[in-house]
Amino acid sequence: MEIGKAAARSVSMPAISDRARQFIATSVPSVPWVEALLILRAHPRQAWNAPSLAPRLYLPVAQAQELLRALCDAGIAVHAEPAAFRYQPPDALRPVLDEVAWLYATSLVEVTQIIHDSLTLRPGDAG
Repeated sequence: MEIGKAAARSVSMPAISDRARQFIATSVPSVPWVEALLILRAHPRQAWNAPSLAPRLYLPVAQAQELLRALCDAGIAVHAEPAAFRYQPPDALRPVLDEVAWLYATSLVEVTQIIHDSLTLRPGDAG
């Protein structure tokens, strides 16, 4: 048991850049939001509507629709057709989104902790 604990402590976690930390803390409203972002990012040519996204996130269709609209409002997705959205962030935002995707895959606990901590600090957010 002690060997496992020592090995776990010796694994270095990737550093989270200030840019990524700030983006997560100020722009990511929830874990489902970032998961929706990652799905769209993984399939940038696909047009996503709420009924196609909802099962991937294990969410009701109405909540998936809210997430798609929020990604569009954030400038990360664009309308692809009526009621469908496609990943198309501005070039300036792509590097931080790529970093967030990598961090979510490699440092899930740290990323979700930043999201949850920031929700308690944002005035007026229901979280």
